[in-house]
Amino acid sequence: MSVFPAIPRRWENTVFYRLRVLGAMLVSARMYNGTVAWVQIETERDVPVCRVEVKVNGALKLRSAAPGATVAPVPGSPFMFEIRGLPALSSALLYATEPSESSLAIAPLNDTPFNYYGFRGGR
Repeated sequence: MSVFPAIPRRWENTVFYRLRVLGAMLVSARMYNGTVAWVQIETERDVPVCRVEVKVNGALKLRSAAPGATVAPVPGSPFMFEIRGLPALSSALLYATEPSESSLAIAPLNDTPFNYYGFRGGR
């Protein structure tokens, strides 16, 4: 799966919550100042291997409730990461720098001149 593959530059602060993706997973993510801050993956069934494309500078870290879950870069793909060992009904949080609890909140971004649909103006 690719996270934020084609976001316009003017949407530098973007968030989405629990989008269903192929493989019985729900994905949430936040972009702050044009950089992906974090990606959360929730599994509904066992996911032995999951590849995630995230455009970040440097390595991703993994915080997971699943013991033994790992994340590693895919050789030859600078933004592709492979997560292994996610059991059913678990979650994994990928991040480049340790997120604060407030940055993990899913809430409307009120500091933007765009409405929910990406257009200028009111809601």
